[in-house]
Amino acid sequence: MNRKTLFELALPNKSIVSDNSCYINEQKKKKICEALKIANFSQHIITFINEFAGISIMVSVDKHLFQSFDIILPRANTVNIRERLEIGRVVCCGQKIPVSFDNLKNSYFLGQNLLNANDEEDLFRYFLSKDSVLPINILPETTQILKNVVRYGDHQNDINILLAHFETSHISITEPQKDFIQEYNNIEGESKSGYHFKININPQSKFINCNTLSDNTLDSMSPINRISLNESISFLRVGEIDDLTVPIWISSDGFLFTDQGNKLGRTIEEAWQTILLD
Repeated sequence: MNRKTLFELALPNKSIVSDNSCYINEQKKKKICEALKIANFSQHIITFINEFAGISIMVSVDKHLFQSFDIILPRANTVNIRERLEIGRVVCCGQKIPVSFDNLKNSYFLGQNLLNANDEEDLFRYFLSKDSVLPINILPETTQILKNVVRYGDHQNDINILLAHFETSHISITEPQKDFIQEYNNIEGESKSGYHFKININPQSKFINCNTLSDNTLDSMSPINRISLNESISFLRVGEIDDLTVPIWISSDGFLFTDQGNKLGRTIEEAWQTILLD
């Protein structure tokens, strides 16, 4: 099997296959493949790494959210571990689970779970399908980081004053948005990677009303505006992530989105996990 066949497999699934192999150091790849051969790894997996290292498969979790399976160049210090070799990882909303090849069992594993894949075609068919989408799993690390965030400004987080202003301004705030304001407004902190985030909903916060948008301006709209118009969803800007460079919004149905129209999670908690651990 080669990359062309993989791209052909992806077409019916409407999945996205990206070839990032140009970022792989070919000399390093050659040395690792030679080390694998010396360590008596299967020629099958050596050929797999040679052909597919640098490939990423994106499968949709829903319309605005994706999971990726990224095939990596194994680390040199794992080559001598003859039983199992990490060949990639699945990334979904802060979860990062290794995909490995067990040399003795001639089998693929997702974490500790055996995958029903006899060869790379079976492996790719699985990760091209929605069956591979990881279930929601809020990790203890996510909860711990959230506990350490700093609350600033109004420590009581009096939502009534803010809601009264929105009502006076004819801004309709839904129950999911109210719940988010009550729980998370006026906090700031750092993600696991050290990126600063801040939630600050105030009377000057921007609001996108899907009922006031027009088809006539669709081409010039930002991604978040297009989603608002096409799906009849309103958005309230709630803060910034990634060192305060990326605005985030909460939709009227209670999901967090970036300015680019990317959904951050299937629940608010999972969205926080994406912000904190990705």
